Amino acid sequence: MIRFFVAILKSSRPKQWVKNFVVFLPMIFSFNESWVLNEFLGIFFTSFNAFISFVFMSSAIYLFNDSIDVELDRNHPTKKHRPIPSGELSIISARISAVLFASVGMSFAFNIGSDFVFALTSYLLIMIGYVFIFRNIFVLDVASIAAGFIIRVLSGALAIQIPMSNWLYICTALGALFIALSKRYSEKLNYSKFNETRDSLRQYELSKLKFTIVCISVLLAIIYSAYTIFAVNLPSNHLMIFSSFFVLCGLFRYLYLVLYKGQGEKPEDVITKDSIILTSIIVWIIYTFSILFWFR
Repeated sequence: MIRFFVAILKSSRPKQWVKNFVVFLPMIFSFNESWVLNEFLGIFFTSFNAFISFVFMSSAIYLFNDSIDVELDRNHPTKKHRPIPSGELSIISARISAVLFASVGMSFAFNIGSDFVFALTSYLLIMIGYVFIFRNIFVLDVASIAAGFIIRVLSGALAIQIPMSNWLYICTALGALFIALSKRYSEKLNYSKFNETRDSLRQYELSKLKFTIVCISVLLAIIYSAYTIFAVNLPSNHLMIFSSFFVLCGLFRYLYLVLYKGQGEKPEDVITKDSIILTSIIVWIIYTFSILFWFR
């Protein structure tokens, strides 16, 4: 029984849960604008519930996805060791678990509010579309991944009922495209003969992917820097512009690891295991929160 639950946990891909932390971005950037410090516990609790909701829903998608891809994964050098393709977890058990996880995620959503329920449902439908259709269509595969990140951020704003800057939606979209295209680049570079069973991957070219990734990273750096200067809801002393330094450190370190080390296939490992990127993220959050606390 313990092995069964461990197999379910592995199939839900806990490392991927880091993606859901973007639901906290609206909470961070609305500090001292839509809420103040003595409201922190209530705001944090609601955002945390939104995070948990997405953890269960995204885990449900991973379980369902692996149950669909079981035959392909058995021929992949690393994916064949996952619980479902290895036979450690049956397909029917994975799909039942996926339904249960999705139900739990939706129950958290109903405790937050109807707007959040609508956003989470939209995320679920897009991800199901990704599993069956979008991932096999050139460009639409990475666009649907980016849409998933945008919905996460929007959901974080809807959960605590605050407006969100359009600048940050644009940055989220570009960041998601950057990560998704970096993943495709690394897949094409490292395991092309295994991964090109996916129709969309055959249409990507390494040289064009590399050029696009570099362009998106530069555009993201410019837009975030512009946000720290021109956004009307930030402190007038422009100290937020120095947060761009930490963003640039993390962004171009990630770019280096993708283009020169071919490590973009597992974004969760790049983000959580690389000390420079992880430090940049942590310091960026602390610096941003401090500036908004003292000067907004």
